[in-house]
Amino acid sequence: MMWLVAAGLLGAMGILLIVSFFCFRFAIRAGRINDYSIWETADKSIYRDFHSMISENARWADQAAYEQVSVQSFDGLTLYARYYEGDSQADMPYILLFHGYHSVGRTDFGDVLRFYHQKGYHVLLVDERGHGLSQGKYIGFGVLECRDCLSWIEYLQARFGQQISIFLEGASMGATTVLMACGLSLPANICGVIADCGFTSPWEILRHVLRSQYHLPAFPLLWLIDWWARLLAGYSLKQASTPEILKHTQIPVLFLHGKADQLVPCEMTLQAYEACAAPKHLCLVENAFHCGSYLLEKERCQKELEHFLQHYGKSGAHDKTNKEREKNMK
Repeated sequence: MMWLVAAGLLGAMGILLIVSFFCFRFAIRAGRINDYSIWETADKSIYRDFHSMISENARWADQAAYEQVSVQSFDGLTLYARYYEGDSQADMPYILLFHGYHSVGRTDFGDVLRFYHQKGYHVLLVDERGHGLSQGKYIGFGVLECRDCLSWIEYLQARFGQQISIFLEGASMGATTVLMACGLSLPANICGVIADCGFTSPWEILRHVLRSQYHLPAFPLLWLIDWWARLLAGYSLKQASTPEILKHTQIPVLFLHGKADQLVPCEMTLQAYEACAAPKHLCLVENAFHCGSYLLEKERCQKELEHFLQHYGKSGAHDKTNKEREKNMK
């Protein structure tokens, strides 16, 4: 009898390991969406009314003048980005844009990119690891990507000088990426961070998705997915938390989120906002879905973005903050 019980337990454990492995592959392994045309053909119901605008701006991003650039990541991957030159006659900031999970920058930021280009900003549109042209077997939910963010910062400084003003901006997983980057030793010329619909941690967002979309309990599945992530992808789902990181940052942050976001709860941005020790601004849009604030209230969001960029990007506006950060780093 005992051997039957033992065999049953081993069988159940084996099934759980197999199921959790396929969940791990589905959630964390890259490669499901690397096609730049995905948004033009996919049936994404919440964005259906905006398909024509998204497609038009994506085509503009392809047709506008840009330079394909690359860097080597901390773990030996070749990462790619598009560099859009702004007004070279003015001392304009550089903006790094980090797209969302299983997406691409030309669709996530097509309209924002166009807006920034018209204003004369220099923009680096990043293909995150495992997306677009960039190499990478696994997605890091911001834990790995924030270190890639540092690589891109170093690239800009090496090419354009140590004193250039830089802003970091991200949507969804990209927002989590730039918020997690605040926990690294960033140079003092990082003027600010813009985070649209970021989640608090890989653990929390996967737990939310398991419950809300698949109606599955977090235990034991999430614990096993985390085990696979540590074993194969080299990081833990609990490794970083944006609220904990932001408790210690001095970098100004603009938070954006749609109140009707069902993929990443607005509460996650509120947690990060409350924890943030730096100068902070909050823009919540009523009835906006995931990363839909800009689509629904374009003029308001443009004003928020421009005010933030002008206030913290102008000479002298962020000197005090940077001096304090430089002092704390010594």
